[in-house]
Amino acid sequence: MTHNGTVTNMSNDRATGTWSRPLPEGGTLTGSFTLNKSPLDIPISETTNGVGFSSGPYETVAQFRQELNPSSVSPTIFQGRQVTEATAPGVTYDNCHVPGVTTVPKYAINNARWNIGYYGGLENWWVDDYIGWNTTQVNYYRTVLMPS
Repeated sequence: MTHNGTVTNMSNDRATGTWSRPLPEGGTLTGSFTLNKSPLDIPISETTNGVGFSSGPYETVAQFRQELNPSSVSPTIFQGRQVTEATAPGVTYDNCHVPGVTTVPKYAINNARWNIGYYGGLENWWVDDYIGWNTTQVNYYRTVLMPS
């Protein structure tokens, strides 16, 4: 039997397509299919783990790694799916921005998408997140806005 299909949504949990199977007496059976991952296979929570700080221009930026926690016992249940981060409706603000600095305030998340398990094959993990100003921005703040 041959299946030919397409994953039809960003979270990689639905596919549609066609199938065919040659018959021994000649001819071919054909049909269509829809595959849906069980709605029970959704994350029940997210764990954020601190990885640490880098060096050089990013020694002032904290690195974090997120992991989706499944409701089932399968440890790789989300591998191959995508996660999307977006700003929730309502008022947004940037508590890190200080008027007068050269950095642009961030009032929204850019709807970034990551493939779970793609970076380093870490099952329910996706690419690391970084929070903070880089060293150049911190030094600017220290010397221009807070001179001694």
